[in-house]
Amino acid sequence: IVYEYFENKEAVLHAIALEGAEILLEKISSSAQTEDPKTRLIQFAQAHWAFACEHPEVYKLMFGFEWLPSHPE
Repeated sequence: IVYEYFENKEAVLHAIALEGAEILLEKISSSAQTEDPKTRLIQFAQAHWAFACEHPEVYKLMFGFEWLPSHPE
């Protein structure tokens, strides 16, 4: 049924990565509400890390870390 909407597996993964990028951008944009560069960098890093923790599989797909295990031993 998925392939009624997407041409192939790569198209599905691309759509997932794009949606992940939108979520990450929203998280980063909403967290960086200060003019201080140091604080903004910290907020950026925290938002980025939070996204990676909340969406680990999407994060790995987006940044090419598919080879990493989901739950390290």
